[in-house]
Amino acid sequence: MTTYGTPEQSTRRLGEEFARMRTAKGLSRSKVIRHLPDESEISEAWLARLETGRVVIVSRENIEALCHALDCTARERARLLLYADRNVFDEPSPGKEILIYGIDQLYAGAREILEALAHDHRAMDLDEDEVLEIFAMALEAVLAERRDQVSKYASTGNNMQWNLRGRDGTVANARRHSQSASMESGVPRK
Repeated sequence: MTTYGTPEQSTRRLGEEFARMRTAKGLSRSKVIRHLPDESEISEAWLARLETGRVVIVSRENIEALCHALDCTARERARLLLYADRNVFDEPSPGKEILIYGIDQLYAGAREILEALAHDHRAMDLDEDEVLEIFAMALEAVLAERRDQVSKYASTGNNMQWNLRGRDGTVANARRHSQSASMESGVPRK
């Protein structure tokens, strides 16, 4: 938490990264201001304060406006939102919540794997296929670990059950039994 009037670390990171992106794209602050949406209240002085770490709070609307002004790619937008400690999604939905929770679990379970696979590369330096391959390898490692845990738990004679509610409101039961370790949800298991 920051004291009143003191910028948070995330705001400083955002300002530094925005300045780096702006200069890499060859844009002056005044050009950025001209590319902002009409309803934006961002001034050139505010932008200078952001880039030098003197802005205390940055709203999501301002971050999105800055991304628009820089004509950010989806990856660049995600990077700026990450540096600002913000979520890439704007409005909550069940699917987005599942994705965010899944990413959190993936990072918790495969942090070292992800860091090793990235080899000090920033996501912006990798092509889309490389990013997805790293993600898939880390996900597979976490799933393998979870399957191993379930198998060990099942070998103790216990059952594990998950209730999955579908969009139509029906509940599909997914169980792992100690005898067969199969799923009884009507969904074939590979």
